[in-house]
Amino acid sequence: MNKLLVFFLLLLAPSVAFGGQTSDSSGLRDISEAGFVLSNASTPPILPPDQWRPLTLPHHWEKGLYKKGQNGWYRLHLQLDACPANTWGIYLQKLSMNAAVFLNGQFIGDGGSFEEPVARNWNRPLLFTVPPALWRSGENIIDVRIKGYPYDIQLSPLQLGDIKLLQRRFELRKLFQNDISAMLFPETLAVGVFMFALWVRRRNDTSYLWFALSVLMWSIFSLNLFIHDIPLSAKAWDWVAYGSLTWWTIFLAIFSHRFLKRKRRVLESIYLLFAVSGGVALAFAELGEMNGVAVFWYSGSMLLGFYTAFQLLRHWKVEGSRESGVMGLGIAIVLLTAVHDWILQSRLISSTGFTDFHLNHYSAPIIFMIMAWHLIRRFITALDEAEALNKELENRVNAARTEIEISHAQMREMETKQAVTDERERISREIHDGLGRNFSNGVMLVDLILRGAPEPEMRLSQLRGVLDEGLAELRNLILTMEGEMATMGVLSFHLGEKTKEVALMAGLECSVSRRLINEERMVPHIVSLNLLRIFQEALTNTIKYGDAKTITVNIRDDAEKITFEIKDDGRGFDSARRTGGGHGLKNMERRCREMNAGLNIRSNPGEGTCITMELLL
Repeated sequence: MNKLLVFFLLLLAPSVAFGGQTSDSSGLRDISEAGFVLSNASTPPILPPDQWRPLTLPHHWEKGLYKKGQNGWYRLHLQLDACPANTWGIYLQKLSMNAAVFLNGQFIGDGGSFEEPVARNWNRPLLFTVPPALWRSGENIIDVRIKGYPYDIQLSPLQLGDIKLLQRRFELRKLFQNDISAMLFPETLAVGVFMFALWVRRRNDTSYLWFALSVLMWSIFSLNLFIHDIPLSAKAWDWVAYGSLTWWTIFLAIFSHRFLKRKRRVLESIYLLFAVSGGVALAFAELGEMNGVAVFWYSGSMLLGFYTAFQLLRHWKVEGSRESGVMGLGIAIVLLTAVHDWILQSRLISSTGFTDFHLNHYSAPIIFMIMAWHLIRRFITALDEAEALNKELENRVNAARTEIEISHAQMREMETKQAVTDERERISREIHDGLGRNFSNGVMLVDLILRGAPEPEMRLSQLRGVLDEGLAELRNLILTMEGEMATMGVLSFHLGEKTKEVALMAGLECSVSRRLINEERMVPHIVSLNLLRIFQEALTNTIKYGDAKTITVNIRDDAEKITFEIKDDGRGFDSARRTGGGHGLKNMERRCREMNAGLNIRSNPGEGTCITMELLL
């Protein structure tokens, strides 16, 4: 804070330096007594002495004079005992808007165009080199033509003397009044563009946007401090200059709301409405009336600016935010210098001496850079926090990934154990349904033979068949464990032959129909085994409970499914009233679920039974 105060005091150094200049100490001559006449002539008017109104410089045109014209002539007299031995110059420290100088009727130089738009020298000193041959011993007449606009026409006292002394003064004053503004313009413009780019990267924080707009508005206004030849009419240019200065404070006020994270939508709407209404009023005002409208407009803008500074300083005091304090004090300094410049421009204080320098163009850009630095630090802090958060999230993700991998490994282990358990249960079922039945039948036949049952040769033949069937079941089980696959042609043939074999043993007639479009279609052996078990179960039920005489098997396929149908002409049962069936029907349903096959059992008393399976491919 103290550094900013010291900086503000240092801003006064140029004014102090220039305010202390005297013609006596340097040998330069100040001429402040002049005669004045209002004339549109482009060369010194030839008029009687009594028509030149005497006055003392500096001279600001009063309002009544504006209405009569905007081109005037000043005539000054200089007595020389002898012609200067060295080259002299004529120095116009302050003028507005443009000037041309004549010595003893000879044109010396001017500040640019006198046509609309007039060259702008309101913030630019003029220095003209005078050839020694133009000076006279005795009285010399200096005529100065001034042209401006109805809100600001003035001329300060002229300084004459050695061109080298005047050149140093001219260059130093031009540096502080004009060149510094020109040098700071690209810097403030770059700050505005850079802050806008930060907002593009961080759209959720609009404080960067409003600060960027504020700085860009100031950059536009600062053009008025050093632009010599404007590309617009005087009214259009002043409308842009007045407007940009007001919009600067409006955007700065909205920035403070965003920076302090306060919602002031209604208040901000009033700000914007005030700025727009002022712009409209200026647009419709005459050139001579624009200054009056701007006074009212500026007054509101200044009050808004001080309110913005107050908000930031209050936040600093309450919350202890150093950034808010720096920005609030910086804005206050900028506004104080702006008030000084406005008072100077309104001629409420002298335009020469200690107070004759505009100060706002020194303070604003540097304060902007200080504020921008704090915003950049804030942006960098946000990036660091985001990177830290990303790193933390990355660590959490890695930890979660590790936990998931461990969990997946545990799940795979559990799935493996469950698969082993399921396979054991399946093998147990297959042994029970296949080998177990064969062994039971074999034991029964052995008992019959040992008891001396009749026709032992037939029983031995049956025992051999049972053992052969058990051996086939064992092969099927092994094939299932090995995961081999069979073709549809082989499977359908095997099912048909098994059905015929069982039907022949039971004394039943059997017919098998196979209609296949792709006999080479591969079928997993587990599916083959399930189909075989279902066929066996269906045939067993038909033989044991159906009291049937014929069995019909139909096997057919198409592009989407394979259909297996087992039909008998037995006694049947009421399938609509079946509430769950016996153990055999449940086994059939379970095996169909394992194959993802559809099972349909249709039966009516006295009409036989039809079992249909549809295996989807």
